[in-house]
Amino acid sequence: MARAVRYESGREEVWVSGDILEEGDYAQTLDHESSHLRTWRDFGTHVHMHGRQWRKSCREMASALAACEETR
Repeated sequence: MARAVRYESGREEVWVSGDILEEGDYAQTLDHESSHLRTWRDFGTHVHMHGRQWRKSCREMASALAACEETR
């Protein structure tokens, strides 16, 4: 499991469980979650979680398009 979090203070974090490390797709998961942070910075926090703004951000920054799947 992984999750991007943005606090009201503006602080941002990405949480990644140990399972992700064992599965070996850490880079794609980090790209996926970092895309959420970028989307919130660019478009605000009231956008659809995997909507068009997120897909645009993910495609622009991810090293592999597999990172842009809705479930990572």
